[in-house]
Amino acid sequence: MHNTETKPEKTPKNVKKPPKIREIPELIDLNSELSEKEIKVLDAYFSGHPLHKAVKAAGYKAKDASTRVFIGNRILQKYEGQAGGKEIFRRIGLGEVRIALKLLALTEDENPRVRLQALNIASKCVGMQREVLESLEAPIIVIGGQEEGEVQAQQEQLRAQVQGQGRGRELGQVVPMEITK
Repeated sequence: MHNTETKPEKTPKNVKKPPKIREIPELIDLNSELSEKEIKVLDAYFSGHPLHKAVKAAGYKAKDASTRVFIGNRILQKYEGQAGGKEIFRRIGLGEVRIALKLLALTEDENPRVRLQALNIASKCVGMQREVLESLEAPIIVIGGQEEGEVQAQQEQLRAQVQGQGRGRELGQVVPMEITK
């Protein structure tokens, strides 16, 4: 007789086999436009439904959840390939207004570092801070509507100004320069 410690474990008779997930190119072509069904999946998914339920709600007839997730991932892959980054962020609710409101909330945080960083980001968004262009030579800016001789004279004047800034400095040192429109 077997005692309880040496009994072999019984294998259940009705073991579920893993679902057969196959590529469905005729169903979801990554290079074609989004279909109405696929847009329904995206709308449901972006509104908070799990991916497999969004696929089922859109009318896809996959029997098991893992196949529906596979279909949903293919639709997301297709959408990411066609949409721009701005569109994706806006679609999930991170548009300019929402980001501005979050930044505003962070400017009132208890931590002074968080407040300072939020104000820094906000000031860049509204244009209070500008990036400084660093260069050793004056950039060539072509302004339309002027005679060619005037443009060359302005370019020479800019070069002379930059070279004048470089006097008394070590060779190879970067001279910051600001360009305004």
